[in-house]
Amino acid sequence: MPYSQIDISEVGPPEYPLIAVLRDTIFGEFGHRYAARFEDQVQDRRDVLALIAHLEGNPVGYKIGYHDKPGLYYSWSGGVLKDYRSQGVARRMQDWQHAWLRARGYRMVHFSSFNKFRPMLLFGLDTGFIPTGVDLSPEGELSIRFRKDLTLPDRPRNEKRPPTTNAMSDRDHRVNVAHNDVVLIRQYLALNFNIIGMIHDDTATQVMLERPLSL
Repeated sequence: MPYSQIDISEVGPPEYPLIAVLRDTIFGEFGHRYAARFEDQVQDRRDVLALIAHLEGNPVGYKIGYHDKPGLYYSWSGGVLKDYRSQGVARRMQDWQHAWLRARGYRMVHFSSFNKFRPMLLFGLDTGFIPTGVDLSPEGELSIRFRKDLTLPDRPRNEKRPPTTNAMSDRDHRVNVAHNDVVLIRQYLALNFNIIGMIHDDTATQVMLERPLSL
């Protein structure tokens, strides 16, 4: 699928039912159900930006967010249908969103996700997001918070990052990693580790990762 064939468009409330269908289809694949109705989540929110990606007129992905606090934007939900992933669609929608946010003076953007959405965690790490905390969702799952500083330039897409200096072993079962060492965190996620918590103290913030013993 050529990258140029994907059209990204900004949409309004009349298209929210379509986004809700896309959301439920994409996340239903992982057995995930949102606790809140789509309309309830975006009602009365400020600076709602809703994007839909189309291929030959057919919707294949979406991204939607809204104002959280002064200078901070919440990228609430987004995804791409299974057959159209790994083609640059999510990145194009993110580029649109972040340009829109910078133009409006936002300094930070954040999102939350779960370990079962591994591609989303990796995508966040690859595009400048850093894990900053964890919460327990209403469904009892650990929700991981990521934040990106929009005042910093985006990394080149094909940047080759140097190997980390931290030791890593396939025999490790549980490790702690500095939360801004995205290269090492990504390596552990690729080895099927899960993020299980965060440690915050006066000197550092660390991500706790654990690999299920069955692996």
